[in-house]
Amino acid sequence: MKKIITALLSGIFIALPVFAEETSTTEPVAARDVRPEDVAAAGQPVRPAVPAGSEFIVICGGPALRAWENSKRHPHDNTWMNFISAAEIRWNQIKSQAKSGDVLTWLVYKPGYQRRSKEDGDDHIKSIENRAHSLGVNLVWFDPSFQVIEHLNSAYPRDTVKIASLDYFGHSNRNCWMFDYSNGVDGCSYSFLHNKDLPQLKMGSFVDAAHVKSWGCHSAESFCQEWKRYTGVTMVGTVGKTDYSTGGLPKVTRAPGWSS
Repeated sequence: MKKIITALLSGIFIALPVFAEETSTTEPVAARDVRPEDVAAAGQPVRPAVPAGSEFIVICGGPALRAWENSKRHPHDNTWMNFISAAEIRWNQIKSQAKSGDVLTWLVYKPGYQRRSKEDGDDHIKSIENRAHSLGVNLVWFDPSFQVIEHLNSAYPRDTVKIASLDYFGHSNRNCWMFDYSNGVDGCSYSFLHNKDLPQLKMGSFVDAAHVKSWGCHSAESFCQEWKRYTGVTMVGTVGKTDYSTGGLPKVTRAPGWSS
C-alpha cells in the first residue's frame, strides 16, 4: 500500500497560484497554469502580411473582479475599462507618430475580460473588439503569458520588422507584470511575465532608442533594470504605485516619478 500511495503522489502535479500582491516586495514563484504544448494545436491569430516598417505594441492586462475588491479599503478597478481607456489614449498618441508601413498591435489578456464580462453582465470582449476596429489597430488576444514572449520574439522577422514602441497597462509589482491580478483568485496572479522569464526575450528585437514604458506599479524597482539587462533597451516605470482612478493615463503617486 505504501508503494502504491507513493506512486500515486509522484504522478500528481499541482499548479498553485502565484501570490503577488502589488504592495509586496517578495519574489513570486515562477509557476505556470498552462504549458506551451497544451495549446500548440490552438488556432493562432491571423496577422497582416510582413510590414515594411516597424511594430508599435500596446499590452493590456485584465481587471480585478469586484467580488474580490469591493470589501477592500482601496479597491482596484472600480471600472473594467481602467487599462483599456488608458490604452486608447496612448494609441491615439502613437497613431500621430506612426508612418505608412508600420503595424499597430494591441495585445490584450482575454480571460480577464471574459471573467469581468460575466461578473458585470456585459460583453466587454465585443466592446474591446469594437474599440480596436475604431482605432484601426490589430487586436491580438492572448491567454498564457508565454504568448507575449512569442509575439515579441517572432510575430514578425525581427531582423527587418523591429519593435519601435511598447507600452504596458495593467497590474504589476517590482518583479513582474501580472495579467490577471485579483481576477481568477483574490490578490493572486496565475498569468504573469516575471523577471525570470526575461532571458527568453531575444536581443535585437527593438529599434535603437525604442520607447518602452510600464504604466503599472513598482516596475522601476526591479523589472525595468532586468528588462534592459536582457533586451538592451531602456524601460521607463515608476517607484511606488500608479493611479488609474481619475481616468486618462495613470499618474505616479510618489517621488521620483517616472524613471528607469
